Amino acid sequence: MLNKFFEGNYHWIIIIAVIIWLLSFLSPDYETKKQKEKRLKKEAEERKAKEEKAFKEQQEKVKEQQRLEYNRRTAQKQQRLVHWCNAYDQGNYLNIHSEEYRRKTNKINNTRSYY
Repeated sequence: MLNKFFEGNYHWIIIIAVIIWLLSFLSPDYETKKQKEKRLKKEAEERKAKEEKAFKEQQEKVKEQQRLEYNRRTAQKQQRLVHWCNAYDQGNYLNIHSEEYRRKTNKINNTRSYY
């Protein structure tokens, strides 16, 4: 039965095959090798740019964290050195003209002695 169908219709089969082949080029999914390479190259560039941007953001976050940690450590170190004090007490400072200073250093001058 198929033999009778194909007997005189070979040229139509060839024409239909050519039409289907040509219509395949018009489909939106069709890409030539150059178009595909161009698309892949563009996607790779976009992906690379995105990765670089993410890497830079990560580096900025790390630097910010390091800066905050350094500031925290510095503040702790300085806090250990700073204490509340009474402004009316002498603390570690002694006036060199005071009797207390002279007593501690055993430098009693007889020049001010009037008796």
